[in-house]
Order: sequence, then structure tokens, then C-alpha cells
Amino acid sequence: PLEIRAGKGGIRIWLGFSGKQLTEATADVALAQVTARLGQTLPLLDLEYLEGRLGGKQTNAGFEVLGRKLSLKTGGGVALPPADFSVRWVRGIASQSPQGEMEANALELAPLAQLAEFLPFPQEVRRQLAETEPHGKVSELKLTWAGEPDRPERYTARGRFANLGINAWNRLPGFSGLTGQFDASDKGGTLSLGAKNAAVELRGILPENRVQLDTLTGQIGWLWGKEGLELKFGNLALANKDAAGTFSGSYAAAAEGPGVIDLTGSIPRVQAASVHRYIPYLPEA
Repeated sequence: PLEIRAGKGGIRIWLGFSGKQLTEATADVALAQVTARLGQTLPLLDLEYLEGRLGGKQTNAGFEVLGRKLSLKTGGGVALPPADFSVRWVRGIASQSPQGEMEANALELAPLAQLAEFLPFPQEVRRQLAETEPHGKVSELKLTWAGEPDRPERYTARGRFANLGINAWNRLPGFSGLTGQFDASDKGGTLSLGAKNAAVELRGILPENRVQLDTLTGQIGWLWGKEGLELKFGNLALANKDAAGTFSGSYAAAAEGPGVIDLTGSIPRVQAASVHRYIPYLPEA
């Protein structure tokens, strides 16, 4: 439950009851110098301001939480611009796993990750956010999952993103400056890109871990195979100061070593002195 210990400003609140039991609450808030806690076991959060609409509803099967044009700034300077979100959680029963659904729009990832210790996230999610340091803006986001949020049995995710970036993590490449849309599940997914001034981090695959790109467009698909990640990409066009080209191909992770790349394409422009920087490492015999 949301606990507000202190704050200056105004709150307009609507309450809903089932019999004598409070089941629903919605509040429009405009508060300054706020001290709040977003869960019984979470640390106190000091805010310079908290503005927007917050709501919650308890049902027989679970609960729902929403925020509309919600914005805040912490005493440490972390600011979350106005965003919309909703979360729905259905408890599991004997024959069915718990299920969840989340929707969000205009969501900035960097401040959200910095606030993770104060939010009701599973500990594993907090750890992943700290290691990957995501940044960028996500819109039209919809997530669904079955099972516990940090260990889902299955999930789906789709949305749009702008200037998205993460650190390389768990054998996945890092990147920054990506713009496009995605549609994913626990089995695989697709990604459409249309980025400018992007970068890709391919540790153990190219001599230079980080490759800067002036433009990057194309479609990428992936599957989770027995050995790990399997990528397929088509009409992947990229350009930077060293080269410009269009490619298609695939990448398959290996249990040991950097994996296998199958690549075809055309390169109408290249700086000969820079070719060595883009030749992938070959697997040892």
C-alpha cells in the first residue's frame, strides 16, 4: 500500500466500498516535500514533488494499480517526467499460475531504473536494472506474463522505443541510441529499427567492442534455441564514417566460444584502412 508520511499541497480523493470494506481509491495529487513509502518492506522515498493521478482497486482475484500523467522528483535530483501506467495482477489458484499485465506510455527508463530500490519490484529485476542501466523512452508498452514476475513461465511484450540503450548483459549485446518497435515473447520475437547516431556493443565478436553507427535500419528476429540466442536479420542497412552496407544473415550462440555468424551483403563504400575493425573473430579449430 502507498504510505504518505508527509507532504505539502493538495489531494482530491474518491473512494469505493463494497459493503463496509474499502475496495477502490483514486487520488489527484499535487504535493511538495513528500515523504512516502510504496510498500511495507521498502525504504522511505523523499520527493521534492509528486503530481498526477494515482489509483488502486482490490478485487476478489487480485488488484489493479494505475497512474495518469504521474511525475515526480526526488531529493537526490532523479526526475520522472509525466507518464501513464497500469498494472493488473491476478492471484494463482491450484490449477492456474498467477498472471499479470502492465501497460505504460511516455515512460523514461533511466529514472525508473534509478528508483528501483524504492519500487515494488522483485529483487532479481532490481539487480538486472542495476547491471543493464537502461535508458531511453518507451511508449505504447504492453507486457503480459504468467507465473512470478521475476521467473515468468511465459510472457509477451510489445511497444515502441526511442533512443533506447542498455549495457551488455548475460551474453546479450549492449547498445545505445536505438529507435523502433518490438514484439516479443518467451520463445522469440521481432524488432524493427530506424536509428540515427546509434552504437552496438559486441564483446567477443569484433576486435573493437563498441561500433558507432550514423544510421541503422532493418528487421531482426530471434529465437531462444538449445544453445542460447539465435538471430536472423534482413535488409539491415548501416552506415558510419568507415563504411556503408546492407546485410542479411544469422547469428547463433554456442555453449562455448563466441558463436557462429552467417553473413551476406553488399558494401558500396568502405575505408580500406578500417576493414580490420569489422572482421569477426573466427572460432578456434
